[in-house]
Amino acid sequence: SSNCLSMPSMSRLMAIFVLSIANLDWTQGQFPGFPWSLTPKTGGSAVPSMKICGNYCGRGWCGGQIVSENSCDFTVASEADSCPDSCCKNHDRCCSSSDTAGCNRAIVDCLSHCGPLDMSCTNGFVPVLAGAIQNTMDLVEDWCCDRPCLEQLAAYGNTTSSQESDFAAKSNMHIIFS
Repeated sequence: SSNCLSMPSMSRLMAIFVLSIANLDWTQGQFPGFPWSLTPKTGGSAVPSMKICGNYCGRGWCGGQIVSENSCDFTVASEADSCPDSCCKNHDRCCSSSDTAGCNRAIVDCLSHCGPLDMSCTNGFVPVLAGAIQNTMDLVEDWCCDRPCLEQLAAYGNTTSSQESDFAAKSNMHIIFS
């Protein structure tokens, strides 16, 4: 038996680490030399924007800026030669459409073609493993972008927006990658 963790285990640990920092808001430029800063999320605020890597990977990070998918400038190129950032761009474009049911499944599939050790998507000088993004998105693969699909909520009864918000809060699973 080996004392080393296998790559799938390391990738899962990375996903857990990324999810554990979901209560922080990452914004650009507040510390010279670093591409992000951390600001604790305030009590009643929405899920924070968070750049993970490239121009498209991150919650509320689209086209290289903090903006929702519906307001995104998709003419901005993905990070050069970055398979994960291209997947995130396609996911953001899908999430800006009227039919978001398959968006998370599509990004998990797309990221599986990048390879788990692909580090071509960066946040400043920090490379991010495609496998970490894939494993995190895999946790919410059946969601419709950043929330449970209404079809899933219907199984729990009423699908009012307050119950949808309550369901999302109880599950504590906010999309942070795209």
